[in-house]
Amino acid sequence: MAKKIILLLLPIILTMGCTSNNTPPELTPEQSNFTQTSTYHDVVEVVKYARKNAENMHYQIFGHSEMNKELPLLIFSKRGANTPEKAAKLGCPIVLVVANIHGGEVEGKEALLRLVIDLTQGKYQSWLQKITLLLVPIYNADGNDKISRKHSMHQSGAPKGVGMRANAKGLNLNRDMMKLASSEAQALVQNVLAKWDPALFVDLHSTNGSPHGYHLTYAVPLNPNTDFRIEQFQRNVMMPTLRKQMDKKGWNIFPYGNFETNQPEAGYYTFRPMPYFANNYAGLRNRLGLLSETYSYMDFEQRIAVTEDFIKSVIRFIVRHSRDVQDLLADLKEDYVHYSDSLQAGISYDYTREPCDFNLLISDIDTVYKENSNKKMYKRTGIKDTVASKLYNRFRITAWRSVPFAYALDNRTGAYDHILKNLSMHGIHYFISDLKQKAKVRQFEIDDLERTGKTLQKNSIQKIKGTFNTDYISLHGWVIIPTSNTNRPLIFQLLEPEAEDGYAARNMLGDIFASKPFPVVKVPEPVKLK
Repeated sequence: MAKKIILLLLPIILTMGCTSNNTPPELTPEQSNFTQTSTYHDVVEVVKYARKNAENMHYQIFGHSEMNKELPLLIFSKRGANTPEKAAKLGCPIVLVVANIHGGEVEGKEALLRLVIDLTQGKYQSWLQKITLLLVPIYNADGNDKISRKHSMHQSGAPKGVGMRANAKGLNLNRDMMKLASSEAQALVQNVLAKWDPALFVDLHSTNGSPHGYHLTYAVPLNPNTDFRIEQFQRNVMMPTLRKQMDKKGWNIFPYGNFETNQPEAGYYTFRPMPYFANNYAGLRNRLGLLSETYSYMDFEQRIAVTEDFIKSVIRFIVRHSRDVQDLLADLKEDYVHYSDSLQAGISYDYTREPCDFNLLISDIDTVYKENSNKKMYKRTGIKDTVASKLYNRFRITAWRSVPFAYALDNRTGAYDHILKNLSMHGIHYFISDLKQKAKVRQFEIDDLERTGKTLQKNSIQKIKGTFNTDYISLHGWVIIPTSNTNRPLIFQLLEPEAEDGYAARNMLGDIFASKPFPVVKVPEPVKLK
């Protein structure tokens, strides 16, 4: 009798085991009634579930954090695009969504985990015929786990604490897209952006700035050196469509900005167009970029919900416009292989002189005190007012310089091996010249160097002014960096001596006053250098 009972129970036990394997882990916010956020371990559990159960997902470790945590890249495709080469051959847009670049801004991470579970359970499979989807649910893995009630104190929600903004070395990963000082940024740029070359890079944040009335704000590439076709597509086609889609879901979204609390009518200003920001960096790679900033004075549950809806709306847009996106990228690729000696780009920028008039929504904010602390927490309760204001979210170039056929770096002593390493991580092609005869170059001479006293990512910043003089020198043994490719705007920004966020400004060329002549020259016109 006992044997019969055991045999009868065995199928039930096996069935229960299968159900358990296919049941997704309960996410931390829901499990805690939205008082806690997911740890790195919690994220790994969701990834393990997806690896076991998702039919169309491929898993990669794209790098490691400073504390040696594995950084997961989840690749979703119904057409077998499990490598960059296979994805490129499909001729479909690659979409990259990165969450948790700041460890204290957590709703993007939670929204991506929901999406991973949905995709694993078979939802949205039609997307994967039209695009290859890359998800990085936890980028700043170390910062995420430094959970404390003292972090992001003004946020409404996750009262048991969130992670810290910086990584384990104290570096801000959203200021490190150019120098690549952190192991995380090196891995993302070298192993994801340069290799997979996504058509769209979405970077998820939360903001606790001025009390505007929008559930979520966004920014497209802001640097005015971004190709006008990218700007027009995103500003005139993509974002108006997304705003309508989000409005239908009950969410009010608008371009990112801040204003003086007592003077909202004076202007609503976006952030600077510096290339070290992820959305701006994408634009300089001639790709679409999108920053998402969920409003952190909303409660935690709402913040996750609006982020989730925004991500899905963005993906649906690219799916529906996949041909338009691929045609845009093809046009850019074709145009940038050609060089003209009339090309120019900007080295400095300022806000537009022609801001747009618009009606700014102002939130009604309650001030409460966090439990066991005297710190204020702000909570959005609705719309308080509408104010006529001016929108400053475009920039103009204030100083221009010519774009050369190529840059040449004198690294014959190996003094700038670190620059070559940086170029390689960005995916920028270079070679060593074996041309022995002299070539025409534009040599830079420093007229003024200002040690600003400011630092960025623990690195001193300097402002450089100078003049270019024509010379004829041998470039034999020099490193040649051609500009006739889609990375041209990025190459210009890195190597142009007076550029605001280049190697010289970031003090990466050493004591350039002592390095006479300046170690980077311009090759102004097409010449065979190899």
